[in-house]
Amino acid sequence: MKRHPALIPLSEDHHHALVHARHLLNYAVQQAASPTPSSSSLPPASPPSPPSQSPALALPAPIDPQPINGQPLPPAVRDFLAFWDEHGQPHFRLEEEVLLPLYRRDHPQDPLPAALLRILAEHVHIRALVQALRQAKNGGSWARLAQEVGQALQGHVRWEERTAFPLLEDTLSAPALKELEERLRSLHRSPRGVSPGTQATSEPAPGPALESTPGPVPPTQHPSPSSLAPGLAAEQQFVVEPEDAAAAVGSGGLPVLATPTLLAWMERVAYELVAPYLPPDQSTVGTQVELRHLAPTPVGGVVRVRAELTQYEQARRRLIFRIDAFDPWEHIGAAQHERVIIDSPRFLQRVTRKQASAPSTSSSTAAP
Repeated sequence: MKRHPALIPLSEDHHHALVHARHLLNYAVQQAASPTPSSSSLPPASPPSPPSQSPALALPAPIDPQPINGQPLPPAVRDFLAFWDEHGQPHFRLEEEVLLPLYRRDHPQDPLPAALLRILAEHVHIRALVQALRQAKNGGSWARLAQEVGQALQGHVRWEERTAFPLLEDTLSAPALKELEERLRSLHRSPRGVSPGTQATSEPAPGPALESTPGPVPPTQHPSPSSLAPGLAAEQQFVVEPEDAAAAVGSGGLPVLATPTLLAWMERVAYELVAPYLPPDQSTVGTQVELRHLAPTPVGGVVRVRAELTQYEQARRRLIFRIDAFDPWEHIGAAQHERVIIDSPRFLQRVTRKQASAPSTSSSTAAP
């Protein structure tokens, strides 16, 4: 089917996901036909059906390259987990953090269609299955879970291609589709060369990836301010604790993420993004921020904050960042933040002079 150029990168991911899903299902069927007791009771693969309930989500752990309990991972499972970590999980996050928030911004007054809510529900379901597959300890569990993951992924991809993506193509405005195309061009990481039977490559994406960290520095070059360049990006994850809520901070009375807390997280990610590029006697300080806190996040919610350096004026030591924050449901914050590079000793000397000349409490209240 003909796909709008804005969605082609995601559709390419779908093609590779279907290949891996088919290999998982083939592995499950082969194990079901095997006379081994651990897999003899496995039913043959059946057509995929949408999940009826979304299991609890656990964050994936890195792939353990060592055999589990002395048993090497089956190639289909090993290759799928490599694909998932390198491309599957980032693909889900692109849909959750770029595609769906862009739809909401394009249709601010309309309720989110059930089809798009289903994307989120199935993401949670598939993540839980992948986590279970990763933690499986033996061949019988691998085969059973490979079948469940394969069916769920196959059904999800086909449904998105046949229902969700056509809906987006029909309802997103031309400017929104253009913005989506541009953002995916910079953020999307193509799964070229990652297919069953091969190891996932670490070839860098053409633009900053969602999980990027301070950008690569040639091994012969020590990080320095001259290495800083627009496009450098990093992301951190935070959990909203009770002390982070507006009622606790004093900026409001509700048990939701406080705006001052969100601002502090945003500044932290920007500060830590450029810190490795500065010598020990230099640091950065915030000088300006324009923040929009777009949506509430409850206590216990997980917030991802992504900062990207968009401008660096080396002569003025001035850095400009675009910072975005997301919870599992939506885009919750956007900011433009300015920091400047300072010489720490000179900066602290100014602070020391202020402390030395500070009037005492009694003198400050005495009559002139």
